[in-house]
Amino acid sequence: MRSACSRKDLLNLAQPKPSSHKGENGKLLIFGGGKTYHGAPLLAAIAASQFVDLVYFSSIKENMRIARKMKEGMLEVIVIERKEAERKLKEFDCILFGCGIDESKENGELLRVILKTKARCVLDATAFSLLSNPLLLHENVILTPHEREFERLFGMKASRENAERMARKYGCTILLKGKIDVIAGGKGKIKLNRTGNAGMTKGGTGDVLAGVCASFFCKNSAFTSACAAAFLNGKAGNLLYKKKGNTYTAGELARRLGEVYFDLIS
Repeated sequence: MRSACSRKDLLNLAQPKPSSHKGENGKLLIFGGGKTYHGAPLLAAIAASQFVDLVYFSSIKENMRIARKMKEGMLEVIVIERKEAERKLKEFDCILFGCGIDESKENGELLRVILKTKARCVLDATAFSLLSNPLLLHENVILTPHEREFERLFGMKASRENAERMARKYGCTILLKGKIDVIAGGKGKIKLNRTGNAGMTKGGTGDVLAGVCASFFCKNSAFTSACAAAFLNGKAGNLLYKKKGNTYTAGELARRLGEVYFDLIS
């Protein structure tokens, strides 16, 4: 019997010290968005901004104007030019890459640069298409694929056993999304997450999960971050489901996380 993600995973997360200053409780950089998917990384940013001090967002030039317009209701997010973000990669506690990003040669090269720095990073969505060489993965990487993305990336069926095998092989942490999420650590740890419901098949809920996962990874281990994020995301979805059935949105899910987190750890 595999152990299950639970409230304990949230309690294991590092807590801000009363004496801490701005930036000491997490600086997250999000590379995402493109010509088609503008909102995906901003959903991730809404989720993340509830758990870290600073969230920076960078995208392609064509998307920056749209991002600034959308940001008017999201004052917590700092929009940063791509070249500046690339120069400052090592200044961030974690990098989230892939939410809504275009599949381009330029983005593929940026992903390779990020992975070679050995920085903490969470890879989602298009990142799996851009990852040409899984050997670049390392212990500071969390992957958040759904079943089809896992199969395309590793060329094998998405299953608990294969998630565990690939996590061990490449030393990374894999959060395989499904009806029951599988969280496999690079050192052989594995947990299952059973929170969540059918409403979470909507577009954007995976971006929310990636955002909260990256925010936790700023100051916690990869495995703890993935387990806590999966549990919290599903728990928030379950509470919304009780009130609205399947009619809740990814935006509502993202904005509910902080409140649900506080209730669970209190």
